[in-house]
Amino acid sequence: MIIKIEQKKVHEIIEIEKDSFNDSWTLETYQNLYESYDTDIYAYYEDEIIIAYAVFLDMVDVYELVRIAVKKEFRAKKYGSNFLKNLINNFDKNVFLEVRENNVSAIKLYENTGFKIVNVRKKYYSDTGENALVMIYDR
Repeated sequence: MIIKIEQKKVHEIIEIEKDSFNDSWTLETYQNLYESYDTDIYAYYEDEIIIAYAVFLDMVDVYELVRIAVKKEFRAKKYGSNFLKNLINNFDKNVFLEVRENNVSAIKLYENTGFKIVNVRKKYYSDTGENALVMIYDR
């Protein structure tokens, strides 16, 4: 079951966040996101347990996927791609994202979901100097 998470329930995704990203976001980061942008967070639940979540910013004419993570024990089992497909198939606008060019597993997830690479942002990530691939899911 996919549910849109209210701001007051963001704490429910923090453990998956910490386990998924070296640069994990804090509750404060999420609070700032809600205050600064039109933010939607969706969670995929199974038996009342969050399996995955995704964070989107509504940028007027397009949605930006800024975060997606799957609970460690459910990774590489198609939960992420099924979750993402179900979400974006119900959206009324295109979705774009940026991903590190060396993040092969994420790129594969996005391509399997229907995203296409449309641009490369050279040396985009300041911590590593990596390029960012800009990908879009065209409705």
